[in-house]
Amino acid sequence: MMNKDKIQHDVKLYAKSRISRCLCLQNIGSQILDRIPQDYFESFLATKLLFDELEAAETTEDQMEILAQTPPSLFEYFDRLWVREELALPARNKKRRLEIFSMVVAAREPLSVDELSHFLALDTSRNALQSYHKLNDPLKTVERLCRPFVVFVDGKVEIAHPPMKEYLWQRLAQEKDPNLTLAEKCLSKLSEEPFASVRYAASLQRKHLLPHGLLNDRKIGLSEDDETSYKYAALHWPEHTTAINDPPDSFILKLSDFILSVAAVTWSEELVDIKGGSEATTINVQIDVRTQMMDWAHCLPPPKRSKVPVREFFVAAHERLRQKLTEDGEDHLLPYLPAVRLGQFYSIGGMSDDDFRKAYDYKKIVVDGYTRILGKHSPLTLKARTTWVNEFFSRQLIAEAETELLEIARIQKEVSGGESLPYLEALQLLGSAQYCLTKFGNAFISLEESGKGLFRLLGNEKWAYQVNDLYKGWVLERQGATESALKMYNSILQNWAPIGGEKNGLSLMARTSLGSVYRKQHEYLHARDNLLFAWEARQKLFSINSNTTVDSGIQLATTLREMNHYEDALELLNQVEMSTIFKDDFERECQVTHLRALIKLDQGESREPIDDLTRVVDETVGDKRNQNNRECLWVRTTLADALKHDGRYSEAQMLFSEIVEPIPSDLGSHALNDDLNDEPEPPTQLAIAEEALRRVKRRDQAGAEELLRQNGLQWVRQQDFWIRQGGPPTDTAWMKAVDH
Repeated sequence: MMNKDKIQHDVKLYAKSRISRCLCLQNIGSQILDRIPQDYFESFLATKLLFDELEAAETTEDQMEILAQTPPSLFEYFDRLWVREELALPARNKKRRLEIFSMVVAAREPLSVDELSHFLALDTSRNALQSYHKLNDPLKTVERLCRPFVVFVDGKVEIAHPPMKEYLWQRLAQEKDPNLTLAEKCLSKLSEEPFASVRYAASLQRKHLLPHGLLNDRKIGLSEDDETSYKYAALHWPEHTTAINDPPDSFILKLSDFILSVAAVTWSEELVDIKGGSEATTINVQIDVRTQMMDWAHCLPPPKRSKVPVREFFVAAHERLRQKLTEDGEDHLLPYLPAVRLGQFYSIGGMSDDDFRKAYDYKKIVVDGYTRILGKHSPLTLKARTTWVNEFFSRQLIAEAETELLEIARIQKEVSGGESLPYLEALQLLGSAQYCLTKFGNAFISLEESGKGLFRLLGNEKWAYQVNDLYKGWVLERQGATESALKMYNSILQNWAPIGGEKNGLSLMARTSLGSVYRKQHEYLHARDNLLFAWEARQKLFSINSNTTVDSGIQLATTLREMNHYEDALELLNQVEMSTIFKDDFERECQVTHLRALIKLDQGESREPIDDLTRVVDETVGDKRNQNNRECLWVRTTLADALKHDGRYSEAQMLFSEIVEPIPSDLGSHALNDDLNDEPEPPTQLAIAEEALRRVKRRDQAGAEELLRQNGLQWVRQQDFWIRQGGPPTDTAWMKAVDH
């Protein structure tokens, strides 16, 4: 930054240069330098404006008068310019001038004179354009009313200098917040007819969600007159709204009306054309806006906060459109299109288990409707069915998902072909299901085929290809190929983050996965930084009541524990446990209990962590056997190690009951010694169960299966090993052991 003396020196040189170049100034040059206020020599702008005025003067007498009346500071000089221009204007032009300046000062990108004219003519009380209020000659009028405070660059209006913008903002805000002015204009534009009509919103959804063969509407879209002003309003109304610190009740009512109206559906669909991108990108934009609105509303005084329907954002408007289309009854497909969007919204932006259940329900509504109207083999039905199956994972219907996807993939290959996008998407989801079922070999084959096909079809910059790499990375990581997984996660961030954004859902998945691998490689600083970024971003985007957010927190706490930052890890777990998901999520509850117990064991405690882990195991045996899960398997191994360390070997061995059982066809063919007569399972079977379990934990599934096969045994329940969906969930099978 230039220091004060340097600025003054350079400004004086500039002043002398202006005098030497203008003959009309040379005779009074010394007087000019003597009379210029000292503050002016700290600003090039103030000096330039003064010299512009002096050069424009008609006589030396005028010049001396200008010098005599020169205000002592830059803002006072601006005041003189403002008043001089304002005095010559009639009342209606003064009001128009204020409105133009408010919009130009607050604009997030330069507005054209035509946009200003359009916004000026918008009646915000009726959400209607009054054409007779539009400027006949926008450029000439804006120039006349706003010079010298504005300049024109490629038809766009900008404030001439940053100090002028600061001055204007202070002056305008005394009467009305400029952001409020432009926010009202934006919301009125978005709520104007035809954008608020059911027909317009439905036509846009038809355009975006149905194949061309099913379109029967006239061409729909923005007119030339609407295009620039609607585009600006669509992109920037959230920014102007959330910049208002104390919105009046009238504005909150206007905002509420928009959020709950069909016009909000039109806005959402128009953004598809304005911003482009995949369906996931489209919904992520809505999630970002919801986050902005929630953060803003949270800072409002309670009486006003309760009047902003942020909880109904996106949902209420789409439900209203769905109801209207159902009542209309003219088109049987149209009522299902808002349900498509609602399914996408809850699936990608769900903030609780209840939200994810709604995603499942809305997508099932669509599948049932499409099947009834179009038939089972319709490409549209198959696509809806595929996206519906995606919701099976959060409901732990993994085996059902695999069965469903095998059929969908078979039909898609027959209907669309093996190189078609619908077939490849179904195959990709099948690979994801097989991963959750721990069928890692099958999953890799499915994802390898879908990945190659997607690359040929789409290239490597599309969401579908990048998410395929994410799933493939998960498979490789669980098999122990951390370097290969690391390359895939880094590739996603390098290729996708510049497109979708660092805080996009897929980017955060990749970053969390990256942190997981770095932890396993003992690159703890890299792991911590990536996981902390994801944890903080997801709290803002999805809240603490999302399982993906919780997974980021547990991943980070696991890393902090392995870094021996025990207090930080425990403090983080306290935050994580505030999530509402723990009411219905026993497996993640087990993870937190497991992690807390490990920290106590690390610190030399024994009795309390053993008791805590025993209580977890007790919730998964006997008549509660169906509660057993992958996490509880690793709880057993940690607890067994702790018990053995205390010399309690028999208790440790009993932890592995109800894990394996004889294969029915081989009953009686293997004589197992029964040293513990009071127990239903012989100690040799318990020992085999423990060893098989530890082999799985060491990522040797094949070795575990072979051990069981050789001894005529099988797992009691394959579902115990399934991997849940999440952000991704922490791999607690692979954690630093307790250093006894």
